[in-house]
Amino acid sequence: MKTHELKTEPQYFQAVLDGRKRFEIRKNDRGFEEGDKLLLKEYDADGHFFTGRRVEVTVTYITDYEQQPGYVALSIRKNGATTDTELRDIEERLNDITEGEWTRYHDEGAPMNILGVLEDGQAKSIGEFYSDEDARFAEHAPNDIRRLLDEVERLRNALQDIINTPSDWKDSYSQAYSACIRKALEALK
Repeated sequence: MKTHELKTEPQYFQAVLDGRKRFEIRKNDRGFEEGDKLLLKEYDADGHFFTGRRVEVTVTYITDYEQQPGYVALSIRKNGATTDTELRDIEERLNDITEGEWTRYHDEGAPMNILGVLEDGQAKSIGEFYSDEDARFAEHAPNDIRRLLDEVERLRNALQDIINTPSDWKDSYSQAYSACIRKALEALK
């Protein structure tokens, strides 16, 4: 695995940072491989300068299908903490799902699991799954996602408490404290 430092124009950089852009199309003059890291550095092409903003991503898939000769499409995953925008988007999607307790059931003779909610005593179908494992995952997803979002909030609050610890306590544990603060700040990025 290699790390490649690449210039990225502001509009593309921000889209990667926000989690909206999950690919790069690049000239394959570096021998990109799955698992490589890309250090995308925001670059103002008009002013010919780096802005100082950067984000690290991991290459998860590569293809040259339908690309110009010598170019590849790189599927990327942003490294590091989930942004506030990404967390809000997840919560928004969670709040928009069908209300009620999701339950698995079988219609007589049906080969699949049906996921649905009870509404006025009647089952309202949400989806059908042939795999028991997929149905079980989907059935528990709303509650599991809510619990994970709550845990992220709890951990972020705990990190903020560490950052706000009074300085007299910090001084007596300065080395350990400094290491904790660095880790906390990295996690909050």
